[in-house]
Amino acid sequence: MEWNPADEWDETAAFLRSIPAQLPKKPSAILLISSHWEENEFTILGKENPDLLFDYHGFPDHTYQLKYNARNPKWLIERIIELGKNAGLNIQIDKNRNYDHGVFIPLKVAFPDADIPVAQLSLKKNLNPKDHFDIGQILAPLRAENVLIIGSGMSYHNMRVLMSRGRTENLSEEFNTWLVEAVTSTSASDRQTALTKHRAPEMRIRVKSILFL
Repeated sequence: MEWNPADEWDETAAFLRSIPAQLPKKPSAILLISSHWEENEFTILGKENPDLLFDYHGFPDHTYQLKYNARNPKWLIERIIELGKNAGLNIQIDKNRNYDHGVFIPLKVAFPDADIPVAQLSLKKNLNPKDHFDIGQILAPLRAENVLIIGSGMSYHNMRVLMSRGRTENLSEEFNTWLVEAVTSTSASDRQTALTKHRAPEMRIRVKSILFL
């Protein structure tokens, strides 16, 4: 399968490449929460040197030969576990899982040298908004410790419609408008209310946004 038109993702790639220049300094580590990993409880990847998990199908052969040799930082894993415990949350550890494509695809573009350690955290399978808002608050201190926290995915992720090049733009516009308004509100309480108590338009077909928290 090849994309038609071939420049389908050029704007996305340009955005990802622009990220390092927008940061005040090079991160000491990255914590990436991938929309492609869900567990019953929040779970941190614990494998010391993760390989790549090619959790997609139907793409050209070269997309299964990719490499991204980032280190999984033990100190950050321990810090995340500590933050969870301090908040009464027992974050699990998976020592067998590898980096899924929600990690290595965007990071190969944004940070191609793979010289920044990368930890990966799952979503919670229930997708409960409050649970995920709470974990964001628990992890917030990492920002002051020079850890870049990335939520990886797209605001529109119905690939069946996307591949058909059908009504994608119209279908996603209402949700994207709601999402931008929700996360850019200057009021923390308004953001919390929007993200945890309001039902987003068409939320079940456009899930997992890309947010830099």
